[in-house]
Amino acid sequence: MTTDTTDMSPAAFQQTLLQALAENVPHRIYAKDIEGRFIFANAAVARGMGVSDPSELLGKTDFDFYPLEEAREYTRLEQEVLVHGRPLLNQEEHVRYLLLREDVWLVTTKVPVRDGAGQIVGLVGINYDVTAQKAAEQALREAQTQLLQSEKMASIGQLAAGVAHEINNPIGYVNSNLGSLKRYVDDLLRLIADYERAEGDLPPEVRQRLQSTKVEVELEYMLEDLPVLLRESADGLERVKGIVQSLKDFSRVDNSDWVDADLNAGLDSTLNVVSNEVKYKADVVKCYAPLPPVRCLAAQMNQVFMNLIVNAAHAIATYGTITLTTGHEGEWVWVEVADTGSGMTPDAQRRIFEPFFTTKPIGKGTGLGLSLSFSIVQKHKGVIHVNSEPGKGSAFRVWIPVNTEGLEEAPALPAGVDDKCLRSGQTGDPAVR
Repeated sequence: MTTDTTDMSPAAFQQTLLQALAENVPHRIYAKDIEGRFIFANAAVARGMGVSDPSELLGKTDFDFYPLEEAREYTRLEQEVLVHGRPLLNQEEHVRYLLLREDVWLVTTKVPVRDGAGQIVGLVGINYDVTAQKAAEQALREAQTQLLQSEKMASIGQLAAGVAHEINNPIGYVNSNLGSLKRYVDDLLRLIADYERAEGDLPPEVRQRLQSTKVEVELEYMLEDLPVLLRESADGLERVKGIVQSLKDFSRVDNSDWVDADLNAGLDSTLNVVSNEVKYKADVVKCYAPLPPVRCLAAQMNQVFMNLIVNAAHAIATYGTITLTTGHEGEWVWVEVADTGSGMTPDAQRRIFEPFFTTKPIGKGTGLGLSLSFSIVQKHKGVIHVNSEPGKGSAFRVWIPVNTEGLEEAPALPAGVDDKCLRSGQTGDPAVR
């Protein structure tokens, strides 16, 4: 259907054309007077502002729709256009429409409108929604981070395999030689005991010479110390073997697929790997409950545990306590890492799972640990709950279904456990799913 425009003046045709364009493009188009009051808005602006008709915006300002601080910031930016005549071109804005309870990212352009004398009488603004693009970019960044993490874990696994191979061989023959040495020492000690029992049958001058030699070599101390030295050496070898095994268990060099894992054992192996980060900062209290085997990507779950334990240690200024607790409820198991550190403000809790956000000093953290942990828990269809208070410490509880491999949805959470989401740009209780 067409409209006959032959009887319309050029000005009327231009106005009709602009009106049609403004109403039918998906972008938000509006105009304001020199005081910042709306004098025109298309339907897209009205929808975004939470009103049913653009006429409801006319004569109103940003202060009628936004919190005071946000309205002041938007007004300050518009003053650059209205007062100084400087256009605002392609600026990204993070806007929260309170009436719609919706956060959006917009790319905005605002230019001054001048009268015939060249005086600024208002501005025209146009913006378009790039929220979906931002979400896609965020997903891409997280995928890249996950890829880097997978490569990192693969490198750790290869390192563990190499360390195990290179260390286990010398440990094997040192352990074998130590066993032989212990037998030789036992034989020598038995021989010395027989000589001591036969001392009475020796001539006096021989006994005197033997006594002098015993004192000179500190035979009594040697006889006491030799078994201790051998026992400590054997214990040291066992510790080295235990460290290598913990590193292998942590990185799961033998299996990167979904496996039935013991999360209690995973906590222990992870704790051994990061012991140097913890032992000077906190006492570790373990409160483990019996857990069923959990179908999971064990190496990645160990990565979550490592991030939480290291963060707990870093949150403690001098010396404190880190408590590791596990439990089992229905089709879910949970692991909690609690510390007596500095705690977090509500604002920090809302942002802790954002990539690159960190509360640590410069050089102490990358801001990726908790973001990665969130992604791993999400992959397992799990939940992270955070309970923190400044000055009193933090507790992170990870809920994981016993088995979700191949399932599209996780089983229902136990009664009283919420699955509210806390991600970048969202509000609510500090729980993550």
